[in-house]
Amino acid sequence: MNEKKKSVFFDKRDENYIHLSSPIYFLEMFTKKKIKCDIIIPQTIIFSKGTATLWLFNSKSSPTPLILKKNSNKLNFVEVCRVLCRVKQNEDFRIDTLTTLLDIIKAGKNEIAAFARISKTKKSISKVDLVKMFLDGNISGLQILQEHLENQSKADELFYVEYRQDVINLPVSYRFFKKSTQKQVIQQQLPKKLSQLHIQQQTQHSDSYDDGNKNDQVEYVDCMFKFFDNQMNQTLSKIVKKLVDFLEKAYKIKVKKLVAKFMQNDQHIIYFLGLKELLVDFNDNAPYEIQNMKNELKDNSSFENFLILIKMFTRLRNKKPMKIPQTIYEDDKEISQKLYKNLIVQKCVGDFCDYIMEEKNRGPLQIRKNIVTDYKKYFGNKKMNEEKFSVTLPHEISFQLILRTRECSQEVIEVLMKNKIFTRNSKHHFQEFDKINTDEEYPFKFNKTEVYNLPNLYKTVKICKNCFVVYSLASKYFDQRLSNDLQQKQWIKRDSSSLAQQQTSLNTTHQQLSQLDRSNLKRNDSRIRQNQNQSLQKIKTQTSQNNAEKEQGENKVRKIQSAKQFRVIQSAHSQAPRTFKLFMPNQQTQLENTKRNCSSSKTNNIDINRLTMGFLNYTKPPKPNKIQSAKMNSGGLQSQRSLMESQHLKRSDSQSDQFQRNRINKSQRQLNSNRQSFFQGKLRIIEVPQTQYSLLDVCQLYDLEYPPESVPDIFLESVNYFCFEQCAIPYLILQHQEDDQEINKDNQSGLDLTEKDHQIVIFLGDFFDNSFEYLDIMQQNIKPNTTILLMNLPGQSYTVFDPNIIQDNLDISLLLDSLLFELCQKDIIRNNDIYKFIGYGYGGFQVLSYMTHVQNNLLKIGGLLIINGFCEIDDMLTDTLKKSKEVFQTCPTDMPELGFHFWNSLIQSHEEKQDPRYNPISLNGRLHIINGLIKSQNLWNSCVQEIPIKLYHGLKNCVINIKQAHLIKQSSSSNNSCEMNLLNFGHKLQNLEELLFEFI
Repeated sequence: MNEKKKSVFFDKRDENYIHLSSPIYFLEMFTKKKIKCDIIIPQTIIFSKGTATLWLFNSKSSPTPLILKKNSNKLNFVEVCRVLCRVKQNEDFRIDTLTTLLDIIKAGKNEIAAFARISKTKKSISKVDLVKMFLDGNISGLQILQEHLENQSKADELFYVEYRQDVINLPVSYRFFKKSTQKQVIQQQLPKKLSQLHIQQQTQHSDSYDDGNKNDQVEYVDCMFKFFDNQMNQTLSKIVKKLVDFLEKAYKIKVKKLVAKFMQNDQHIIYFLGLKELLVDFNDNAPYEIQNMKNELKDNSSFENFLILIKMFTRLRNKKPMKIPQTIYEDDKEISQKLYKNLIVQKCVGDFCDYIMEEKNRGPLQIRKNIVTDYKKYFGNKKMNEEKFSVTLPHEISFQLILRTRECSQEVIEVLMKNKIFTRNSKHHFQEFDKINTDEEYPFKFNKTEVYNLPNLYKTVKICKNCFVVYSLASKYFDQRLSNDLQQKQWIKRDSSSLAQQQTSLNTTHQQLSQLDRSNLKRNDSRIRQNQNQSLQKIKTQTSQNNAEKEQGENKVRKIQSAKQFRVIQSAHSQAPRTFKLFMPNQQTQLENTKRNCSSSKTNNIDINRLTMGFLNYTKPPKPNKIQSAKMNSGGLQSQRSLMESQHLKRSDSQSDQFQRNRINKSQRQLNSNRQSFFQGKLRIIEVPQTQYSLLDVCQLYDLEYPPESVPDIFLESVNYFCFEQCAIPYLILQHQEDDQEINKDNQSGLDLTEKDHQIVIFLGDFFDNSFEYLDIMQQNIKPNTTILLMNLPGQSYTVFDPNIIQDNLDISLLLDSLLFELCQKDIIRNNDIYKFIGYGYGGFQVLSYMTHVQNNLLKIGGLLIINGFCEIDDMLTDTLKKSKEVFQTCPTDMPELGFHFWNSLIQSHEEKQDPRYNPISLNGRLHIINGLIKSQNLWNSCVQEIPIKLYHGLKNCVINIKQAHLIKQSSSSNNSCEMNLLNFGHKLQNLEELLFEFI
């Protein structure tokens, strides 16, 4: 066969790969491999010029009878019938059709059946006569045979589908063919003397096998035969329909005719090998020079020529640039006034993600229970549905609280054991507290408690729900300890009309008082906190000495009658002897009179929400207290007080009732809204959005309905994944070998590397590029004392993302800042390093977006290298993105090479530089990038800091107009330090290698 030009869809599995040496190639294949078969099944009929010329058989099992002789033109018909009918002896066969023969074989009957009359005198028949016998029978029988009898051939088969629709109103017609080669013998003219001798020999050997004349020339001719398998034809027609829809939407044409080529291997997998013929008609809005295209296609209508002509005769649309205002507003705020504190890290940085609570009697569930209790207090004994009062958990805490829990790890461990909080895979029983090894069960105590970068100390970080339960308990513990330190005086009032006091001086040592205080705390904490919603405020008592002397006798009588007493103990912080005071709570009016005079002391006992306020110094030294919280001793009035109703214990401030009514009214208004209120503490209300984001774990992709096979394996070993909201991106860190050795030595010796001039180079690739393809170039151009960060943005290769969420340039800026914050926490990079950014096309736009939000928080920015970058999404780019989006939506998912070819033709790239094997980007990833870019905002006069910028623009491998480079230079605040050059770009890797040496 003549060699053909390689098309863009060229594959080595072509006709040359499965070349057939003879029309009876199946017999040669079985004889060479010595495979014996006992059943011969007719599989295909070969047509040449509309006439059936050859009947082919495929063997299924051994042994193989001699039905053909190599290079012969005759078949042993008796052997064929004997195998098909499973008859061992030569017998007479009755005539039947193929349909009946198939029914007999399926039914497994032992009847002798045949499909031709056999003469006993003539044991062989030519293949032409055999084909005629089949054609005389039922044609539908041929179709039934090909549908139900399996093809056991080990050779790859080629299929051709002809799609035709000459008139739009007429239905589409399909024709299905197979291709093979047939040997034809070209007889040469013999001399007159030898012609009579040749005729005599031909008549003598008419009944034997004829090998042909040795002087005849043998020629192999391609022949097409029809294919009747309806199931296979329907599969091929669906694929062709997808191809036609893709071509019509991608190139604005109407396909009239094409011939698609497919191959099916021995595993029944279908491969698309290209298009052989193409007849098209152009739409009115097609961006081509239509008349020139039609003239060129008349001479050559191949698909390869069509792709070449598209690049030659594409019209360029001249559009006026859209005017952009000087300032851009978003949510009533200027972009230039956005602060760096809005870039919140979106990953759980807590230490308790794997911890669970054995008994759900603490934390947020208890908060919800308190809200229901307040409702019952004001609305009677109504049964309220607790689901309506579900609390939305906050997802941000101060980083100081995390460090505080690590510093006070022993106290936090006691709180966790008290609330029965352990890891999911705990090796200990929940009741055996004495046998628990805290080092194994609570490893968070070994985490670092210091930060090298002070601004990170004041950041608010994200936590998950499990961490929130633990940190809420820890915060409550710290609040209680701080409130105890701040309390100076605390009294418990009684309901009597006159208040009598009796003082008794007791001199005890500090050790005895502390033991007594601890025993009272353990014994009476649970009972007091059940009846009191808040700790009692400081109350100043103003009583006269005369009233105390008058009622002294009454107190003695009442003490004898009740035989119950309780004590108020002074604070145990001082070393002086302690004084105990005995009194009776029997006057409510005196409590109401005295609390009006103590409004100035309300601020000393404020219940503050540590989870949202943050930045408070928990290590503040306690002040010496004169009187501590009232604790009741065993016996006395303790049991009587436990039986009292809660109405005797009220808030000390005068506005407590009004505050609770306002809080309940606010909760009622928010039941039907899309926002809920979170209550922790009586004096602070914080609103958080109702939607909560779940964190992504790359090791458990099935939890988020991401099949593992959707993320291809990365061929690099040192690639890490970074989780951010609903996506995960891979990143790779390159360092000089000498730098790695120095860092290890410094870490062992405890030295700090902040004084060295270390630079960080961050690279972001183009629209659909894979940043890891630039790994070799980066390794060759890396310099000492330099770290290079390669990463893929959501939608690009090896990334996990949610296709239902659109990520604009602000989200990408948050992602980039979160990654840098995590690397700073791991001591891989530092805040005082020199940062340099390289952005190629789409990556350049994201780099400029990040510069608008970073402001002055990165102290040293060495410069920006922007290649084919842009700062606005104009009409031309929007039209290109929408056209690409429409094409990628209709492109078949199992043919990624079509997406590569379309984009390469769009960016004026003449060679196939991107390979799905090395850049496994999916069609959903392309759509995710396009949707995010369309929703992004333009960048104008937003970067306040003066940064040196180098701009490069090329005519190839670029979908952006050169005007974008001028706009970047005009809009940047560093206009004097901005260099712009125009280069004749070729291959992306070669261009970048030339620019890296000067930039890094």
